Amino acid sequence: MKTQCTKNFVRHRVYPIVIDPTVSANTESANMSDTYVKDGSGAMNIYSTKLVIGTEGGKKNRAFIRHEKMPTVPKGSYITSAKLKYFLFSGTTTTKNVDTYRVTSNWASNTTTWAKQPSVASSAIKTNEGYVKESGYFACTTYVTSAVRLWYGGSSSTVTTNTTGTNQNYGLMIRYNASNEGGDFNYIISSDHADSARRPALSVTYAAKITVSNLRIYQTDNLYRTEANGTVPEDLRVNTKTKSQLTAMKWITEANFLAINTVSYRRGVWESLVKLTSTQPLQPVALSMVDRFMSGNDSDFSNATLTDKAKNHDSTKAYINTVKKFLDEILKENNGDINKVKYTVNTRNSNPLVSKLRGPPLTYQPVFNTDNDQKQGLQICVNGLWGNEIIVKSYTCDGLNYSGTLTFNLYDHFGLDTDDINAHGAKPGFVSWYILQHYTEYKGKYRPFLTLMSFDVPFSGKIV
Repeated sequence: MKTQCTKNFVRHRVYPIVIDPTVSANTESANMSDTYVKDGSGAMNIYSTKLVIGTEGGKKNRAFIRHEKMPTVPKGSYITSAKLKYFLFSGTTTTKNVDTYRVTSNWASNTTTWAKQPSVASSAIKTNEGYVKESGYFACTTYVTSAVRLWYGGSSSTVTTNTTGTNQNYGLMIRYNASNEGGDFNYIISSDHADSARRPALSVTYAAKITVSNLRIYQTDNLYRTEANGTVPEDLRVNTKTKSQLTAMKWITEANFLAINTVSYRRGVWESLVKLTSTQPLQPVALSMVDRFMSGNDSDFSNATLTDKAKNHDSTKAYINTVKKFLDEILKENNGDINKVKYTVNTRNSNPLVSKLRGPPLTYQPVFNTDNDQKQGLQICVNGLWGNEIIVKSYTCDGLNYSGTLTFNLYDHFGLDTDDINAHGAKPGFVSWYILQHYTEYKGKYRPFLTLMSFDVPFSGKIV
């Protein structure tokens, strides 16, 4: 049993950077189909190095581009972005914006004509980044993420299911938008151009699906049965004080060693204290903890009723919500990579969750010392925790959404130290408890133990 203390720490933040992988489609001519159609004309030269868009010679033109084999993206990943980049022949651009459409029916370069154009989506992909000059060429980049997600079998809100992007991949159509289609044109460098670096390029950036289990992400300085430096705390020690050492303490006097103070008597005084400070359903639990102590069994103690009361305590709920809030912030900062919050003793000072939990005004763990706790028994059973640990029992992130289960392990020692006597020794039950534990006359026969309250909490959220 520990009297709760508030620890003051310096708050700092760590922002690790996660870069999503990017893969690109092959730009070899054999992997690409492209052509353009001219109003009133038949099939164009499929080996031309240019694709015409806009109005040339009074005729409207539109270009079609398809990368036959898309790059492989791991199944279960989430495509964060995809972009088409193409170059214009030098001197042909007026830098007017164009529209890009997802093509929705099949076509072939050598048979597509103005009259036999494939169908396209009803709305353009209006994410044209404009033209940028690169080494004497104007380049246009258009984000075509929504189309590419569909090719991989997904959508704007689901993970990929087709790893090669062959799901209705009919390519893209590029054209001047309706207000600009007349009176101007541009030449796009095609897949037949000798310079492969200038051919239409399509790249896909994705967030790999992350699956984690049994990952420790937090622990207090105090470990289960020791302090951070490995020292066994006083409230777990036994057989530590002689009579003279005990009577030198506050609240313990010679009267506590009169003949009436048998083991049975001390236990009775202690149990009277328990009965005065507990009610159903925790009173039987508290008395069973006294039984365990008196039996000398110092193995870990857990009880479903005690765990339920601790889990549903307002202090615990606030702690859980704060942990989930901070974890959500960290996951957003790191694109869902929960491994960035992995806890080890050696990396404790740089662990982002530890850093956040150190900041005011949050008490570093739950405490059970309200008036109701004093009356119903949670305080006599636990009071202030010795420490707590948080484990990610399971976790999955697809780059957009995450979900999982956190295991909270709250632990305390059902034993007393000097601070407990100084704070509560006016009540005879605490003095009897302390003497039973520490008096050398009993040779360590009556032993404190670790009380463990372990429970699972689901958590979920969005990365973007």
